[in-house]
Amino acid sequence: MNGKCVKQKNILVLCRHAGVLLKYSALLNDVGYFRIGLCSSIKEVKRTLAKTQRIDCFIVDGFKIGTADEQHIRTLSHGCLIKRFLLLGDFTFADQPKIFAWARTHHIQLLGMLRQPVNAGELERYLRVL
Repeated sequence: MNGKCVKQKNILVLCRHAGVLLKYSALLNDVGYFRIGLCSSIKEVKRTLAKTQRIDCFIVDGFKIGTADEQHIRTLSHGCLIKRFLLLGDFTFADQPKIFAWARTHHIQLLGMLRQPVNAGELERYLRVL
């Protein structure tokens, strides 16, 4: 395994684009995470959660405030199966305080926000706290 430290955390990724979803698999593998669930729809996420005890981090690719993503995350957060959320999207500087306030209001454990595209180093920096 190239001397990498394997992190035994459950990571779930939601990305609606199959090619990008595979890229997340490679990025997380580079960082040392091997317990990864890859989903291309909320329906798949719910199916995966029904079979999983707990998710340490749910990565949402292409998150946009004011969309159905907000409702899905609120619902998933209240199920207490997901420990933290990492949101990835095309965020502006003004979006950050709005999203953090939204997460705080709805008791969502937000690990952070990253602008797309992301690299292995950025993912590792956020996931290190798990």
